[in-house]
Amino acid sequence: GNQSFSFVQPIVLHSVSPKTAVNGTDLFLTGKGFRRNVTIKCSFGNGHGDFSLAKVVSSTRASCPVVARTFGYIGLSVVTSDNMRISGAKAAEIYNHPLVAVTANKTLFGSDAGGQEIELLISSEADELLEHSAIGCLFGHRSVPATVTRSVVKCMTPPWEPQTPRNVTLTVNLNGMEFSKNVLNFEYIEAPRVTKIHPVYVSTSGGTHVVVSGVNLLPMGRVSCRFGNHQTYGYFDSTLISVACLTPSIDQREGEIYAYPLF
Repeated sequence: GNQSFSFVQPIVLHSVSPKTAVNGTDLFLTGKGFRRNVTIKCSFGNGHGDFSLAKVVSSTRASCPVVARTFGYIGLSVVTSDNMRISGAKAAEIYNHPLVAVTANKTLFGSDAGGQEIELLISSEADELLEHSAIGCLFGHRSVPATVTRSVVKCMTPPWEPQTPRNVTLTVNLNGMEFSKNVLNFEYIEAPRVTKIHPVYVSTSGGTHVVVSGVNLLPMGRVSCRFGNHQTYGYFDSTLISVACLTPSIDQREGEIYAYPLF
């Protein structure tokens, strides 16, 4: 008997985003000629058999997850269900990034108020870490933006959420996908609180050791003391429960001033 046969417009691929991804990342395709009743797949690399089923959203939009065994810059093209390249579906290029190893030079902890910058070191098999990529730090389930320069990732800690554990996992993500192959731990601590300052009367000529005592005065990095509008560097004592700073020389007309440590 006779069988029906019809011609359809070829798929034309205009753009793919994001350009940098890891395996599992959903790529968003824009173009024309996508049809919901026609099964299409994304083909990655140079014919290694790396395919993923595409989801057609409309005649101009579709998506598919990255499934590739090779890393670096790889080609992406649209193919039929039997892996035949569709005429007009111009190949695009993405950067498939391998997972990275994450380390830190010091114990990771910070105030439950958040707002503290931390640095992570990342390393991978990739020839380059793309600094323009959408890198983020993931504290538990909360992601915050990060910057990457060479192999250093910097991000600001989010505030601690009450009624949740103070110890959370810390990883990095890329375009919302898990990017690190190992997990670090970050601990939230209560914000430092000053309980005593001694002595409270000092000479305006400066040079006096002032000891600031309190709770949760943990060494998160460089510590200093602010006397009014004057700031001097400080240091922790051996018990880590107080901070000592040298008073600055001030104008007698400033009168009584307030002193407190800065972390």
